[in-house]
Amino acid sequence: MLRLFLPVLFAFRAPAPPDCNAPARESVVHVAIDGNPFEPLPTPDGCWIFLTVARPAAGGQGKLVVLRRADGSVKVERTIPVEGNPTGAALSHDGKTLVIASGANVLFYDVAKLTSGKGNARIADITTGEAVGFIYAIFSPDDKFAFVPAERAFAIAVVSMEKVRAGKTGDAALVGKVPHGNAPVGVALSNDGRTLYSTAQAQAPGWNWADACKAETAPE
Repeated sequence: MLRLFLPVLFAFRAPAPPDCNAPARESVVHVAIDGNPFEPLPTPDGCWIFLTVARPAAGGQGKLVVLRRADGSVKVERTIPVEGNPTGAALSHDGKTLVIASGANVLFYDVAKLTSGKGNARIADITTGEAVGFIYAIFSPDDKFAFVPAERAFAIAVVSMEKVRAGKTGDAALVGKVPHGNAPVGVALSNDGRTLYSTAQAQAPGWNWADACKAETAPE
């Protein structure tokens, strides 16, 4: 008697990848962070959040917290120590580079390595050695430059991202510095990328601005 044994094929389904933008069970999600959270930055796809944590007033270590969004939850994936006092940060428009303003330092990170946890994510750094007060940073629309106000140095540092990606550090990565009035902190670009706006506590003496602005209701 001839018996035939036929293979039985079973279909296995690979587990579905986590849904970054699945709604959470609650309208507000709380994530416990040790330290002083300063600026959260989500990636364009919404799957990751980079959070700068400023150094405690009593001293201690500043840090960058990498959070992952998946299936309606937000969890800390990893924590990276950051020298200085990490505050403002920005993501390049192509989503590949993160810049952190950190007191006397401007630090650049590879986003892919931050999320994967593989390899050293630090690309380059600009360290002045002095408390110049780097607090915020932005990228130009084409990601060719980063602009970082130095609060106590009366200037805005202009960084060449081409030089940063080539491994240049310190002053070698700078295009130059824009002279400024006292304490530049906030910075923004116009929609067309041609005009740079910044805040300051006082004008530079050479600008010869009026001591007070004309009231909006004053006659022409």
